[in-house]
Amino acid sequence: MKLIKLTKNWADEFDVYGSRIMTEEKWNKIVKLAENYFNQRSELEDYFGTNEAITFRSFEDWKSAFSVMDITVKESVILTTYGFNDFGYTYILEEETYFI
Repeated sequence: MKLIKLTKNWADEFDVYGSRIMTEEKWNKIVKLAENYFNQRSELEDYFGTNEAITFRSFEDWKSAFSVMDITVKESVILTTYGFNDFGYTYILEEETYFI
C-alpha cells in the first residue's frame, strides 16, 4: 500500500495539502496516465475554489508535488478506520476525471 501526500503552493499565498491511501498498482497507473497527459498537453490546471487553481506546468512539476510512502496493510486499515484514507485536496488523483 502507498500513502500519497500532495503539497503544492498556491500563488505564494497558501499551501494546499492532501493525502490518499492506494495500492501501488493504482499509483503507478495514475503516474503513467499523468505522464501521457503531459506528453500531449503543456499544463494541467485544477480549480479548487471559486477562482483558485493549481497549475502544473509539466509532468515533473506534477510529480514533484507528491511524496509517496510505503505503508503496511495494517497501517492502511488503522488510518482508514480513523478517516484518513482520503484527506484534503486529493481530487487530482482521480484518473477518471483528469487523465482519460
